[in-house]
Amino acid sequence: MKFAEPRPFSDPEAAVRKLIEIANAAEPVQNARIYIERVNGPFLAAGGSPADYRAGIERAIAKGWLWRHESGTYVKFTQQLPAVLNKKRKGEPVRTAVKQRGNLFNPSAIV
Repeated sequence: MKFAEPRPFSDPEAAVRKLIEIANAAEPVQNARIYIERVNGPFLAAGGSPADYRAGIERAIAKGWLWRHESGTYVKFTQQLPAVLNKKRKGEPVRTAVKQRGNLFNPSAIV
């Protein structure tokens, strides 16, 4: 009997962590905007499903780490972001620095 393999981002916390990492690596355009396709495509390529993506992006917005424009075409980081990037996963180095995104990110706010 075949069993379905667990999805890597079925947990919303894992999905939001991956989304934030992808968004942090994406190059922002004018006014610190990050186009949604710069986050969506790599997330799906990393093994996430559309449902995982939706759960992750909604969780990031609810926690105040990302702000999404009403049109849904871009997101921006908020001041509350960095704590999620500093958590260490098994076998992964701790990230202590986050790219500065214009005036929206204050490096001294890292907890």
